[in-house]
Amino acid sequence: MTLHNHQPTTHSTTDILTQHIKTAKRHVPAHQPRLLIVEDHAETAILIEYALRRWYRTDVVPTAEAALQKAATTRYDGFLIDITLRSKRNGLNVLEVLRARPTYRRTPMLAVTAHALPGDRGRFLDAGFDDYVAKPFTADALRATVRRQIPTHQPIPASRPDRDAVLATGRAES
Repeated sequence: MTLHNHQPTTHSTTDILTQHIKTAKRHVPAHQPRLLIVEDHAETAILIEYALRRWYRTDVVPTAEAALQKAATTRYDGFLIDITLRSKRNGLNVLEVLRARPTYRRTPMLAVTAHALPGDRGRFLDAGFDDYVAKPFTADALRATVRRQIPTHQPIPASRPDRDAVLATGRAES
């Protein structure tokens, strides 16, 4: 006699968001802007992708080296770059190398960072970033900043608190 252990499947918030992202990516029109998200924390990358999933085509890489390689083979309309990356180079290095390439000299680049002390925003803008998003962020703040620098071809409606609460808390509201 064989016994089967049927336990209920539990899905983490990350799993659920990842599934929503995959579904949404199939429906984003090809004419929408393509963004490269350079973020070494998988959970943060998922939250960023989730917030932008309906209006932008996105790729995610965890290191500066991967970002530079991906940007050399794919044309991006904008970049969201974490400053502190767990690699040999940081987000400022990525910005510097990309700005040196004629293809990306005028492409919008946004710092998405936990550096949120007074003066940090100005420091990153002075370094060459077009805008700045401090972590933790809300879905609305992220979308507004990205939209200001990288317009999309369809309107972004007001937030839905029931879904966007995940971005603020990291978990679904009950």
